[in-house]
Amino acid sequence: MTTKVSFARLTLTTSLVGLLIGCSGGPKDEPTAEQVAKGIESAFADLMPPQLGRRVDVTGWNDLTFTCTDVGKNVQRLNCETGGKVSIVGYENGVALQGGGVEIDAPFDLTFDKRADGWALSGYREKSK
Repeated sequence: MTTKVSFARLTLTTSLVGLLIGCSGGPKDEPTAEQVAKGIESAFADLMPPQLGRRVDVTGWNDLTFTCTDVGKNVQRLNCETGGKVSIVGYENGVALQGGGVEIDAPFDLTFDKRADGWALSGYREKSK
């Protein structure tokens, strides 16, 4: 009788552990912090055509936060709300402005599409101040 009870407990315990692992889900399929930071950089590039001789590079994103949600039922497109800060360096005619980088609030919310090679920026919206 003791063997049956121990086996039943082991089976129940194993089932509960499997259920908990299944409920917690694996890693979310969403862009990485670096991809979100580079999406912000791409949005800046779109707003500052190269003909103006200006560009912005995102150089740091340790304090960047973001939450991505599915657009409708289509898991192939995500809207990502950004928060926190990114470090940027502005350039004019190839020369860095303000003696290096500055930290700013994340200025855009982004939309990403899933492609065969990963997530690609498909749109952005400037945050209102």
